[in-house]
Amino acid sequence: MCFYDALFWGDELILLTNAGVFSISDIDKIESQTLSPPKDDSAYDISGRKLPTIKGHGVFIQNGKKIVR
Repeated sequence: MCFYDALFWGDELILLTNAGVFSISDIDKIESQTLSPPKDDSAYDISGRKLPTIKGHGVFIQNGKKIVR
């Protein structure tokens, strides 16, 4: 049996296969946890190089966010 696609519809898992469409309910879903990265006050330029100091103006990345000054 070949699986073409799988999707959740409410609490049911729908499997689309070459043998037909199947519905599976009451399954334990795998929930992904969002991990927050450790707080790092280092700054990086756009190419990913670590900056020794933050200049007064420019574009850099700090704590995963793009900063424009």
